[in-house]
Amino acid sequence: MKKKLHVMHQHLYTKESQDLYVGEATYDIYDDYEQISYQELDGAKVTLRVYDDHAQIERVGDVHSILTFKENDDTTNLIKSEYGDMNIDLFTHLYRKSDNQVIIAYDVLQSHEHDGFKITFTMKGDLNEYN
Repeated sequence: MKKKLHVMHQHLYTKESQDLYVGEATYDIYDDYEQISYQELDGAKVTLRVYDDHAQIERVGDVHSILTFKENDDTTNLIKSEYGDMNIDLFTHLYRKSDNQVIIAYDVLQSHEHDGFKITFTMKGDLNEYN
């Protein structure tokens, strides 16, 4: 089914925020997870898979990444680009899901430095109701 989606990204420490996406998304329910898919303005396809205990964000564009977020856990994630592959380490502080929202707060770990972010996916309405 089609839903309206708002994706907001916030820096955990400076509190600066930006809208990553506002528009239409496809929402599907499977046996083990829920899936939200949308296409960004640059043509990249983004898929959020929401499981009971973790989430995955896959982005396919100039860069292909699958990032896994599990609360209170470190994950190592592969990012592929035309320049080569690299790993990115994440620590997930918070993973919450409700009927219309998914919130993920995480740190990107690089050497002895880290930077923190929160990403919020908020869905509204069933667009099929209006067609």
